[in-house]
Amino acid sequence: MFASLSVLTMTIPLSATTLFSDLGTGSDVFSRTGSVLVTDNIWHGDSFTVAGAGDFLLDQIDLGVEKNGSGTSFEASIWTDASGALGSKLGSWDLTASATSCCGLATQSGISGVTLTGGTSYWIVLSGRSGGNIFWDAAGDGSTGDALVSSDSGAGWSLRRNETRLAFDVMGTAAETSAPEPGSLILAGMGIAGLLAFAGLRRRHEQQC
Repeated sequence: MFASLSVLTMTIPLSATTLFSDLGTGSDVFSRTGSVLVTDNIWHGDSFTVAGAGDFLLDQIDLGVEKNGSGTSFEASIWTDASGALGSKLGSWDLTASATSCCGLATQSGISGVTLTGGTSYWIVLSGRSGGNIFWDAAGDGSTGDALVSSDSGAGWSLRRNETRLAFDVMGTAAETSAPEPGSLILAGMGIAGLLAFAGLRRRHEQQC
């Protein structure tokens, strides 16, 4: 009888990667041309598709926004896509727009509890809060895509195709994977070698008998 061998595993830490970005570089991180107004009543959503394959844990979002007057509070949320409409809300975060010119970003980091899947489309939605009145600036790379607009605080939405994208990026970390610990691999190899040697000795003993 061969004894069973168990192999210990270790979790491999992975670094954050860009799951989506339409931000430009330098002075063109985003553009005021094509920017949209976000208020308590006027909400905007942009579609994006996660790069890569497999599941990712959402870590951070960066948004190209500027304050418009004194109202600077807004909410950012991520939703599943339901054939061009909002599906289920996966998470939401309260942020503040502080920039008054290009190219500051509003950042929400340390996000947990939201899993995104590579090759899958989602929506990111911005809505004003507590009198919030901000500009969501246009993508720095000049790309276009699907957009949603609501003029009644999210009660109804209008889908618009091939709209100038709004400026944001989405960062995430691949879901953790496990691999055998090096030490356990060495022990397993030694155990297998021992078992093979024992089996050889046993066969020789049986042949002699």
